[in-house]
Amino acid sequence: MNRLRRNVITTRPARDGHPYWCARDHSCTAYTLPTGEHRSDLLVWATPYGKFIATRVRTRAGKDRLELRAVVRLDPNQRTAHHQAQRLVIGMDLAVRDALVAATRPGRKAAA
Repeated sequence: MNRLRRNVITTRPARDGHPYWCARDHSCTAYTLPTGEHRSDLLVWATPYGKFIATRVRTRAGKDRLELRAVVRLDPNQRTAHHQAQRLVIGMDLAVRDALVAATRPGRKAAA
């Protein structure tokens, strides 16, 4: 089940200079540090094998990025765990590349 944590602050209008998705808490350093950035609440997807954690980030220069983490259980056998880790990194790279390319394909309908 995908339970996304949201609070009232993340849905307020951005009249204070924060993007609407900014958490506006200690994780947002856009107005407190010279290299600060807006950061969203953590978005967490629980899976049978672990979880995915995503955070949207915008630098003071206006560049957006998405930070992704995967927390998964590996096999207790070290050799198997090593192979699992290699395959996970390759698989994540392929999935990200595919998602980024698909988002720029001509004729793609924009999300509502």
